[in-house]
Amino acid sequence: MVFPWAQAAERGHSVRALVCDPSAVHAPADIELIQGTPANIDDIRKAAHGTRAVISVLNNARAPDNPWAKPVSPPMFMTDAARNTLTVMAEQGIRRIALASTQGAGGDWARLNPLMKAFVNLSNIKAGFTDHTGVDQAVRASDTGWTLACAVALTGNPATGPLRVADPGTTTPGRRINRADLARFLLDAVDKETWIRRAPLVWNGRSCPAARGRRLGRCRHKAEDRARPITVAIPAGLGRGSPPAALPSPGNPRSCWTASRPCPIHVGSRGAATPSPRATPTARHPTATRP
Repeated sequence: MVFPWAQAAERGHSVRALVCDPSAVHAPADIELIQGTPANIDDIRKAAHGTRAVISVLNNARAPDNPWAKPVSPPMFMTDAARNTLTVMAEQGIRRIALASTQGAGGDWARLNPLMKAFVNLSNIKAGFTDHTGVDQAVRASDTGWTLACAVALTGNPATGPLRVADPGTTTPGRRINRADLARFLLDAVDKETWIRRAPLVWNGRSCPAARGRRLGRCRHKAEDRARPITVAIPAGLGRGSPPAALPSPGNPRSCWTASRPCPIHVGSRGAATPSPRATPTARHPTATRP
């Protein structure tokens, strides 16, 4: 799964994480861990208290994580958690939320090709798509400053960039995105206040041939394709990881909290959020999987 809390801590944010079992989480010493679950609205209230923004990376889990495996999360786990989160945000005056979603959720379903639609409908991935669509509808109906990052197939590769972002229907996206770069996009969306009330597709562009051992001078790609920063196609306005318990620094008062699975983890911070590799099955399942 996607865990943005380590990256958030590296950026100087204070992070609060709501986890089902703090003793099982290997997180940075400065990340504040709170025991609980996003299925319980009171736990969300504790995690969100005093924060400025929310990052949610929940998933509707299967065991094991392959398309035909049996779902282990409640049918509408993410949707119910999103509704609880939006309720708490309204109570506490939190305006900003960024969520990990998937290509094909909500209105983007019509853009999937017939083969992909058939695969989703015939496999247990369908439960996740249905849940993601519920989140999409709940978030769009809110008055928050939301961003839905619609990821293509997820991989467990290290962050590589370049990261591509575009509104659905404006270009043909790539096939994969690694979890670290998706976490980076979610953090950037909150930090830079971009992609507000939009649901862009997010994917990794092709790597420069130099990354495969060729000389940089022979790279056929444009210079911007070799840069680490996010390249945006259309202009526009966090389980095991590492948590920080520090308060926000005077110069960095931002806060956010995030959620991830399988024993839902919400990361809250007065500045940003981090990732947790707990449920990432990359060692056993190196192939790309849908979010």
